[in-house]
Amino acid sequence: MKKQSKFYKPELTELNPAILHYGKESSYVGKETNFQKSSAALVAYHGLAFAYHVPNESRRQGRRKGEKATSGDIERMMLKAQGVLSGVADWCVPYKTSYGHPGSYIELKAHKGSLSQDQIKFLNAAFNQGYFCAVVWNLDSFEGLLKELY
Repeated sequence: MKKQSKFYKPELTELNPAILHYGKESSYVGKETNFQKSSAALVAYHGLAFAYHVPNESRRQGRRKGEKATSGDIERMMLKAQGVLSGVADWCVPYKTSYGHPGSYIELKAHKGSLSQDQIKFLNAAFNQGYFCAVVWNLDSFEGLLKELY
């Protein structure tokens, strides 16, 4: 395998243009965790009992080059071994949509947020499997999308 130089940049993946952004022009201002809590209340209000939030955010500190492994490094390795997948969308709604999709994956983004390469790859792959996929930027758009789909 060819050694990569420090200037190597992996090829970037583009989000499929059929995966729409909802509400980006008036994105949620505040902590994304508060956005996620509010979205959970909306999911419950709309009676989507089997919809679930995927808690794959990582707030664990990693180590710097040359440092000893930290408890965060060990926890990250254990989670990965248990099947935690980087990039999974925030919400999985396993109900057939009004458009015939088997379910949906919805990624929430707050003001100034951006999709990671892992998130783009996940959304593209789920879309290719027939799921409805979207990126939602505010609560009104999230609720509107739930009403439209379910």
